[in-house]
Amino acid sequence: MTTERRPQPNNAPGPATSAAIGQRARSLATEPEPAEVSIGHSGALATGCLFTIASSLVTCLLLFVNGSLVMAILVMMMRFAPAWMQQQALMQFLLFALPVALVFLQWMMIDYVRTRLFDPARRRQNPSTSFDPSMQ
Repeated sequence: MTTERRPQPNNAPGPATSAAIGQRARSLATEPEPAEVSIGHSGALATGCLFTIASSLVTCLLLFVNGSLVMAILVMMMRFAPAWMQQQALMQFLLFALPVALVFLQWMMIDYVRTRLFDPARRRQNPSTSFDPSMQ
């Protein structure tokens, strides 16, 4: 077995020297300046997950309250409703559909109020119609 050493082309990287490896390790090990440190990807991810969990919990609470309200109204209406409205299938549909429709309406109202109170573009255009505690 003979080992031949082939010549390397001019553009091929040569063997790594300990000085080059040490220089690379020092550049990786330096800590960033405090001005360079930001929330980064993991902070934005955690904020997004927290917002999603909070929105889900609010939606579950709204569905529970809306379902209870619709159930109470439907039970009250059963006493005075005509025969066609007392069908079990219709009541089950209303008991499912009305709380979900109310949740959509409630989230639309929440978004409307949020944009009216906290939209910076609207506040710059017409500062007298929006509430800004810092302006007082």
